[in-house]
Amino acid sequence: MQIVEEQIVNKIRTLTDKEREDVLRYVDRVIGGQEREPRLGEKLAELFADVPDEVWERIPEDGSEQHDHYIYGTPKR
Repeated sequence: MQIVEEQIVNKIRTLTDKEREDVLRYVDRVIGGQEREPRLGEKLAELFADVPDEVWERIPEDGSEQHDHYIYGTPKR
């Protein structure tokens, strides 16, 4: 058992802080008996958590309605 623990610790030491946080969340789910995959909303929230506010402010409010304009440069409708 000691050897496995040492292997785990040695591998964790090579991870970035973000990767260590991911491992901790996984271990917490396993210990808590919640081994389910995160829902789409949870995954998206995690992905977008680090996006700065100034990036969100640049997204056009009519992007879904005028996507052809923003993607292909066609005139707005």
